[in-house]
Amino acid sequence: MNAPAVPVERPVAGPESGQWKTLRCGLLVVLTLLTVRATYRAGERLGLETILSTRHVYYSLPYAVSRKYFGTSGYVILRDVAEVFVKTHPNVSNTTIARAIALKPSPDRLMYFPGDDKGDADFTILAFRLFGFRVESLYYAWFTLYLAGIVAFVLVYWHRESRLAALCVLTTAIYTAFFALPLTSELLSIHNPRAFGAVALVPVLHLAFAMLDRHRFTAQRLLAAAVQAAIIALAVHVRSTEWWQVLALVGVAFVATRRRGLRRDVLWPCLVLAAALAALDVYQRVSVDREYERTQLRHRIFWHNVGIGFALNPVLAQKYGLIIDDMPMIQLVRRRLVDTNRADELPLVFMPPGLEDYQFNGFARDYVRYEREARRVVFSIVWNNKWEAVKTFLVDKPRLLAKQLAWATGYRAYSIDDLYLGGQIWAIATPRDRADKTIYLDVLRPWVLIAIALAGCLGGARASRRPFVELWALSRWIAVISLLPSMAAYPIISNLGPPLVTVSFVVLAGFVWVVARAAAAAPQLITHAAPRRVYTDGADSATLGS
Repeated sequence: MNAPAVPVERPVAGPESGQWKTLRCGLLVVLTLLTVRATYRAGERLGLETILSTRHVYYSLPYAVSRKYFGTSGYVILRDVAEVFVKTHPNVSNTTIARAIALKPSPDRLMYFPGDDKGDADFTILAFRLFGFRVESLYYAWFTLYLAGIVAFVLVYWHRESRLAALCVLTTAIYTAFFALPLTSELLSIHNPRAFGAVALVPVLHLAFAMLDRHRFTAQRLLAAAVQAAIIALAVHVRSTEWWQVLALVGVAFVATRRRGLRRDVLWPCLVLAAALAALDVYQRVSVDREYERTQLRHRIFWHNVGIGFALNPVLAQKYGLIIDDMPMIQLVRRRLVDTNRADELPLVFMPPGLEDYQFNGFARDYVRYEREARRVVFSIVWNNKWEAVKTFLVDKPRLLAKQLAWATGYRAYSIDDLYLGGQIWAIATPRDRADKTIYLDVLRPWVLIAIALAGCLGGARASRRPFVELWALSRWIAVISLLPSMAAYPIISNLGPPLVTVSFVVLAGFVWVVARAAAAAPQLITHAAPRRVYTDGADSATLGS
């Protein structure tokens, strides 16, 4: 007679498993916050806390002081205030701010943001309101926004360990990219408009998951989505090329709609973001001085930078005398006005020869007219050189992008000329500084590897690989779209702020996917390697005899 077998022990369901899930989620949140803290400390060690970009020194800080203490508005700057900052650059400190505040400036000497976005001025004003009129406030404010996005994410995705693991991967990518910011002083600080958009990557991930997971509309989720949409809108306000983030979410919405159909649980996050962007557009229209509509542009110049990008094609560079610099493109616009019998417009578009004032007013007098002519120059180049223009975007720019990223990781086979950085040699970190401060885009740092391994294990890798496959696909999509602005202009290191994060995100999401595969395969290997055993009260054999 066969003895009755004792049932095999299975995982306990109910409160115990729920407690284990809560513990894992809590550990993932702690891991994320530790990564944020490590990022903050890394920035301090690299000097990012007290470093200001040229745009902040020339325009944002002077406007914040002019508005707060001398009553200007509409992004109009008192030139006397600006001169205090410009003459002190690059050694602007809290003493400089105090000197500017103590001035008695002339109300008749005015200047504008020449052909640039204005949002970094509003960010500066916000930072000063939160933390006082001091240089460090900008660094503190960036991390405050960063943490606000993380808190909103955690409130919605608490008890979704795979989503919290994705958040940990993204914050680890931001930590990785921080060490690459000092590669050039044209990038450097995280609140530089060229790098600022990294603050909105957590909101982008949040809204993408909300659509893919078909979140039901609730008050808590609406509030969290509104916070994330506001951060994305601010990133677009600071630098209009951050519209790529909106395009990335549009692509996710398209995929979610194809999967699930046109449903409210897919569309409402998009509507929240659309409302935030509509509010931003209204604010921008009513807040700028009318001179911006006439001559100075509400946003930054675009076609000028597209034209410069043709310098990456050797044929077009030689034919049009282009290099990665403003002046050759300016000369092409001048030549076009002359060649089309409009030389009388030169004094309207540019300052008279000998009276240029590049530091305070940029290279043009009327940026609205200049952009119009720059667009015509670009179209002319494309029309007359169709194949070379296409080759510029499909071959020359991707090749340079790959070189820039390889150089950022520490690869030394490329010269400054190979990287098209000859005109910025003064801004590039020296090999010694790179070695001393570990200024590399290095995804193999000890903390990165620890964080990724823990994120994969705590995020439920053994239970299901699907969320990690989805994360890797989403990271690749975000990275590709993040490259659009630099590929439209020129992908040199000073234009690769957020892409340094998104490219790292792709690599680290791939790592965590590998961890998930290994974790899922391990139980199967053990099962196949060991004989099947049934545990009884004393018997331990494959079959039970009589």
